[in-house]
Amino acid sequence: MLNADQVSHIISLLKPQVSKEEIEQVEIMLSTPVVSGDVQSMAFYHADVIKDVLTERVRQHNKFGYQNRPPFEWFLILSEEVGEVAKECVEMQFNDASHPHSNPAAYRKELVEVAAVALAALQNFDMRASSHAKPIGL
Repeated sequence: MLNADQVSHIISLLKPQVSKEEIEQVEIMLSTPVVSGDVQSMAFYHADVIKDVLTERVRQHNKFGYQNRPPFEWFLILSEEVGEVAKECVEMQFNDASHPHSNPAAYRKELVEVAAVALAALQNFDMRASSHAKPIGL
């Protein structure tokens, strides 16, 4: 789970954009572990998932740098990542758990990468659409 400083930082980024009620829901979401079978806590995403996606987003940024791409290019990148999820899904479906290609951790890793690429595409789209940036190819 995220520590209190991490939760506070995320909340500070959200404050200008969301209502007090939404901020309270995010605080709960970031600090409530998901317990198997607990419908109330499962209504919120597990903080570790959010942390993993944001960590992957930072890793991608460090590896590839700033990327200003038109939506079609993001679609191609995201499709390639979804293909990797599909590959891992097929490996798990058609190989038993002891098979070396059956790797649930790899499946999860690829899902995190898809979410991080989708986040990057959304961030870039919003940046390109804002009045603070000159849109290219929109």
